[in-house]
Amino acid sequence: MQPSTFFQSLFAFTLMFPLALCGDGEKAYVQVINNTPHSISGVGVVHKYSNVYKEEHVYDILQPGQWSSPFEVTYNTGWLTTGRDWWLVLGHNDNDPIGKNSMSQFYTDPENFQDIINWLESAAPTLIGAALTAAEILQPELAAVTAVAGVAAEALCSAMLNDAATAGYKQHILTDEDKGKVLQIWINNDGTVNFISPSGRSDTEYETRQVGLGL
Repeated sequence: MQPSTFFQSLFAFTLMFPLALCGDGEKAYVQVINNTPHSISGVGVVHKYSNVYKEEHVYDILQPGQWSSPFEVTYNTGWLTTGRDWWLVLGHNDNDPIGKNSMSQFYTDPENFQDIINWLESAAPTLIGAALTAAEILQPELAAVTAVAGVAAEALCSAMLNDAATAGYKQHILTDEDKGKVLQIWINNDGTVNFISPSGRSDTEYETRQVGLGL
């Protein structure tokens, strides 16, 4: 190969290289099923594809055995794609009464990650309190459970979405097999959550904590 031809080829490769790193923005869909004998309010799902794509969605309530409507997520595939899909799921067991100052909140916790526990105990009450005040819910113990849990979930999911960290999230990587397909998220009564898509399955656990309402 002549030197000029070699350098032309090298230059063309360097132009293509960033595109290869970016991969293709693919779409998949997420549905959640409440596989428990009780209703769940304020069901939130946070998805991060590394720090490139971020989505969150909150469902007001899922009755026992009910599937949610689907929502769309974006991820990359392609040569040299290095990103990963990270997931966090949270909600409120409607069997647990909401008090004046606190409520129960479950969240996926793959490794009993202390940072999320500390965050729920410290930052979450302020976020939830501000959101409840904005929604004019000043007596949460008297309000509809779905309203309180929904406001809390929106506040928590938005804050987690804006944080670049993925510590405490569950990894379930979407691939070419998942393009245009559905990722099922099963919330089970035994304290587990399953992520099931055409490309495979990932399992994790969830933990329930009392969270202050900040009012």
